[in-house]
Amino acid sequence: MLNKTIINLTISVFLILVIFVVVIRFLGGDEDAWICVNDQWVRHGNPAELMPESGCGASAIEKTSFSVYFGNSQKNANIQDCSLVYPVSREIPKTLAVGQMSLEELFKGPTAEEQKNGYTSFFSSATKDILKKINIDEKTAYVDLKDIRSLVPNASSSCGSAQFLSEMTNTLKQFANIEKVIFAIEGDPKAFYEWLQLSCGMENNNCDATPFR
Repeated sequence: MLNKTIINLTISVFLILVIFVVVIRFLGGDEDAWICVNDQWVRHGNPAELMPESGCGASAIEKTSFSVYFGNSQKNANIQDCSLVYPVSREIPKTLAVGQMSLEELFKGPTAEEQKNGYTSFFSSATKDILKKINIDEKTAYVDLKDIRSLVPNASSSCGSAQFLSEMTNTLKQFANIEKVIFAIEGDPKAFYEWLQLSCGMENNNCDATPFR
């Protein structure tokens, strides 16, 4: 009777060990593999494969890089040319709508760190949502903005309008498919250019509102 009990106990212990090994092997993860930890591949055990070339975690997301343009009180200290603007880089998740995204990043204004380095702009967190839409046709970008006249009143001065326009046009013209930029306020280009004390002419298609409809 005692021997039978010992045999049963031995079998039970053996079965428990087998179950434990199976659980660890199949539910505890691969023993020899590359594991993603804090967006980096980490060797676990002795994997037969080389480390994956692609990123993992957040680093696996493809990125789109471009520049946005701001004025700079240090680089243009004497302000001999109000239209002088300088690029700072932005990186976002990959998108085909780079023109739209570049303006949305521009309209957020310079970061706190960029401001410390002299970058200035009419754009800030107060203007981050001013873009209504952008349409690109035959290398001309038609940019429709919300009514921003109360948000950036100083942009209508002669120097202010030069920087204001230069920031937007340079940000868009970095892309090969854009050679000309025309703006409107709530679908009305005439309202935009009159606000900046600029006339309608060949440069802005005589303020034709048709492309904004």
